Amino acid sequence: MKIKNSSFLVLLASLLLMSCVKEGDSLAPSGSADGLEFVGSIDAVDGARTSYDRTDEAIKIAWVKNDNIGIFSQVGGSVIDANYNYKAKSAGATTDFLNVNTLNVVEWSDETSAHNFYAYYPYSQEGADLYAVPVSVPAEMVYNDTDPLAFLSEGDFMYAAALNQTKTAVGEGNQMPLAFKHLFSVLNVRVRASQFVSVDAMKVRCTDEAEAVSFESGATVDLTTGEIDLRSAVTSNTISVTGTRSLQMNDYTDYYMLISPGHAGKTFEFVAEINGKEQVFATRTVGADGLTAGKTIVVSADLEVEGDDASTVVDLSANGTANTYYVSQPATIYKFKATVKGNGEAYSSEGLTYTAEDLQIEPKAALILWYNCVQSSTSTASILQESPIIIGSVNLNADGYIYFQTPSVFVNGNVSIIAIDQPLGYDEIEADSTYHTFSNTNVLWSWNIVASEGYDIEATAFTKGDYTFMSRNLGATIEPEQAVTGGSVNSVTLVETIGNYYQFGRKDPFPPVMAYGYRSSIYDPLWFTPTYTPITALQYENVNGKNIPDQIFGRSREEVGVFFLDFLSSSYTGEELFQFLDAKAPHRWASRSSNLYEWNYLPASIFSSVWANDDTFNSKTIYDPCPVGWRVMTEKAWDALSAEPVVAEFDYTTAQGVYVDGHYFAAYAFRNYGGSPDASPVWETSAAEIRYHIASSTLISGQNAPRAIIQIGAEDAGEGSREITFKKDSYISSFGNTLRCVKLN
Repeated sequence: MKIKNSSFLVLLASLLLMSCVKEGDSLAPSGSADGLEFVGSIDAVDGARTSYDRTDEAIKIAWVKNDNIGIFSQVGGSVIDANYNYKAKSAGATTDFLNVNTLNVVEWSDETSAHNFYAYYPYSQEGADLYAVPVSVPAEMVYNDTDPLAFLSEGDFMYAAALNQTKTAVGEGNQMPLAFKHLFSVLNVRVRASQFVSVDAMKVRCTDEAEAVSFESGATVDLTTGEIDLRSAVTSNTISVTGTRSLQMNDYTDYYMLISPGHAGKTFEFVAEINGKEQVFATRTVGADGLTAGKTIVVSADLEVEGDDASTVVDLSANGTANTYYVSQPATIYKFKATVKGNGEAYSSEGLTYTAEDLQIEPKAALILWYNCVQSSTSTASILQESPIIIGSVNLNADGYIYFQTPSVFVNGNVSIIAIDQPLGYDEIEADSTYHTFSNTNVLWSWNIVASEGYDIEATAFTKGDYTFMSRNLGATIEPEQAVTGGSVNSVTLVETIGNYYQFGRKDPFPPVMAYGYRSSIYDPLWFTPTYTPITALQYENVNGKNIPDQIFGRSREEVGVFFLDFLSSSYTGEELFQFLDAKAPHRWASRSSNLYEWNYLPASIFSSVWANDDTFNSKTIYDPCPVGWRVMTEKAWDALSAEPVVAEFDYTTAQGVYVDGHYFAAYAFRNYGGSPDASPVWETSAAEIRYHIASSTLISGQNAPRAIIQIGAEDAGEGSREITFKKDSYISSFGNTLRCVKLN
């Protein structure tokens, strides 16, 4: 079963239920040429089953290969073939079904007799009686963050009939069409809370305790009539979805539940379980026609949350806005102000000037642009796809803040969130086919969320001279010892100590490499660590011959970067360039053209101004990627770090990094965007040295960006260490370097 990520905050009309089941096992042998073949269809009215695709208008579905159905044939009132198992030949809205067992093949009895064919889904070995196939609507369904509609798939039931068919009329070798319809209904309960609140269960309860809303063991359905027999069934007047969810303030949260059809004139209570207490927040009475099978009934209601029940929301921007925010706690709701760019403060320098009014934005939607997590293997089969943020929780609220929640089991990693100028969902974004830049919306601004469990920037910072330094590179999520298992370092996990890469002057990060200490082109298909996007139009499904789905970065130049002269004239201004990158390509490695060694080509004044050449903290610009209270390291800060006395040790057995006065710096160099499909990261491990490179905001000369270096000699300096020296030079601006944020004391 495949579920595409899309917005779950849309207003729905009454919809037809379109549900799914899990993909079945591959079965053999294939169908017999002598027997009938059946074709199962999904039309715009009834819908069918296996893969969900949520859109603004409907829950679309399609068959999945190897889905299994049961088929009966009846002639003259007698069942000839009973519960023969057939499987879907392929995926799609319509698919052929072939017999699974060559001994159980549905065949014509003769040329002219009228045959009735009945089918149901999903197949069950217990469904041997055409008039009493077991069915159930579970009283309790369990919500899953990563598969929000899974319980619809697991519990739904479909059936079909093709009546009065003859071999003469159908024709020799022709397929028998089956149009499936749903036996149950679905409730879409849309809840809008007055405050953020954690709901442990959502219940729908009929006030008539004898009313069978759900039923489990003992219930059957007559496939010839669609009538459900509950005489031997265990029934309940309640259905519920359990699993803690955080309801959004002033925006709807969707719950989906299977429910039995009917119940005309019955009254239902809608109940939220909060902190062990039940709160009835709405009642509805079913109309005279009852709930229709195969339809989704939408119920919208408001939930008034009492003060003691409201969830605590952590305001990441309480002390000011920035381009990067750190989160450190599981199952926590966070928010940040999304109506200003960067730090929201006016700035003026030669080549770069903007007012506070220039920084105001009015987003229409917020989406996750990309996310990644800590990996432990480069094996395609073992690559993890876990988001540090619950994807469905990201919400632009009416108060101008973006809200999101971390999962109950914390996931270390990085997330990029964008605010856009159109109210679009993940499946509605359009992008150009070459570079995957946005084409039907503009990104008003983007932010990086660094998820690192328990990490406290202030508590772990250290001071050297007049400067305080973050204990990690910007974007790093773990300590080096967290990558060591059984005394050995995992080089894939260790990359999370490197932090993100930044092209000089840009606020948007790029992830680290696949594994520490290797040139990625040697063995892996990705240019960055596996990094996923829920935005369909930006996804690369097959990268360098490997099926690693939903990647936002590929392997070739066009799958990673953007040649912005394809979008701008050769006389572009600095303002035009940054506007283009911010609005259309915050996720693309910037290059002027196919000559990838320079990305900027601007006057030195604006080139140095984007990260503020000035050493004072109040010169921080909106393009500075550091968190609130921090800024990109300057040349003077580097001088302070490397000033005597300094104790530096190199650990090349486990952590593979440099410890300066006991504080870790990952020994990894710049990203070299060299221009070929195998462009690789550079870890300088020649006989002469290993280098740790870090970017600085202080311009050295011309268009070359500044770089600070810890150089580790090749020769042992006693006690297993190596000689350490500190250097400064410049590098090509299209390269990416890591960052270490600082602040003045």
